[in-house]
Amino acid sequence: MVLAIGTDHLAAMGAPPGRFPHAAAASPTVSDIEISDIEIKVLRRRLEQLQTELKVYRTNKFNEETARRMEDLENDISMIEIERAKFAAATDETSASLSDLLSSLRIEVMAAEGEFEQYAANIPRASYELIRRALKDGQQH
Repeated sequence: MVLAIGTDHLAAMGAPPGRFPHAAAASPTVSDIEISDIEIKVLRRRLEQLQTELKVYRTNKFNEETARRMEDLENDISMIEIERAKFAAATDETSASLSDLLSSLRIEVMAAEGEFEQYAANIPRASYELIRRALKDGQQH
């Protein structure tokens, strides 16, 4: 079953025919924003109507317990999707923070190498080699 939602409701509310907010110019005007708000409200209302129809259909087709269970499962799925979106956002934020920290650490290691090379002649050879290896290991990670 294909659901077609037209824009006739916009024409009834005074919007020019054939005008779609998502196809508007790059800088929307006030009337485009108002039309978009109206269209969003109408689509939300239609979604609520369809959800109610689905609920009635399930109640008629299945027993009440099964219909209630299906609704509970849909609610659980919705909550899981919200949690997954939050988790993905937190993961992205953490990844960006770690990337920033790693970049900062690399800069610090490069600066330490420069300082090290500057004072290399003034320290004992064994200490020089030990510090040089530590800096190389730091660069590889």
